[in-house]
Amino acid sequence: MTEAEELKALVKSFFEDYLNVTEASDNGRIFNPIHISCVRAMKIEPLSNLLNRMKELSGVIECKNERSK
Repeated sequence: MTEAEELKALVKSFFEDYLNVTEASDNGRIFNPIHISCVRAMKIEPLSNLLNRMKELSGVIECKNERSK
C-alpha cells in the first residue's frame, strides 16, 4: 500500500469509524458521540468545507465531479 492509499484509508476510517458513528440515548434520541467543534465564527464554514472535501476524496461520500456526470 502506498502512503497516498494509506492516507485515503485512514481518512475514510476517521469518518466511518469515529465521526459518522451514531448511538441512541436511553430515551431513544439518536446522536453522534464524537464531533469536531469550532468556536471561531470565521473558521466554521472553511472547516466544514474541508471536512466535506476530505469525505469526498476518501470515498466516504460521492465526489461532486462524479455526481455531475
